[in-house]
Amino acid sequence: MSFDSADFKHYARTVVDYFGLADIAIRAADKADFARLAEIQVAALCASGRDLYGPVKIKRFVERHLRQTLALCRTPNFYVAETHAGVVGCGGWTRVRSGDNEVPCAVSFYVDPEHQRRGIGRSLLTLTETSARKSGIAWLTAFPPLHGADMFRATGYAASDVVPFDLGDDYSLDLLVMRKRLVG
Repeated sequence: MSFDSADFKHYARTVVDYFGLADIAIRAADKADFARLAEIQVAALCASGRDLYGPVKIKRFVERHLRQTLALCRTPNFYVAETHAGVVGCGGWTRVRSGDNEVPCAVSFYVDPEHQRRGIGRSLLTLTETSARKSGIAWLTAFPPLHGADMFRATGYAASDVVPFDLGDDYSLDLLVMRKRLVG
């Protein structure tokens, strides 16, 4: 089960209204959004993680992560937030293979640095959790970089482990494993 078109549009509007974002619209991402999402991801990582990770780690992370973003743009559970100026944020959920299992994960939450701290990321996460819940998912996992864990922590995700994400050539980036129960 997932959102039908009318249900999605109504709920997306309700979420952004709740967070006081009258000038924001949330919609499903598509392949045409990819170039802008790449810009947003690079800008967001450079703005908040430059001092922590350095340019080489950011470049390698983006190179690996953008393949996932392109694939996500073809799925029904990956969203973008738009203003009159265009796409300003993204995030959604997908199933990630972990050994023999598929784990439902909140993925690729990025907001353009010029639009951060306005509730856009939280609106995208709220819509993502609702979509996952409507699809019968009881727990959602997230793997944010250490500097990106605050939004998840503030919305009820609990951290369990730090795992290194291999970037090749002896580089890695630490990700925090976080989980949230979506149903009672």
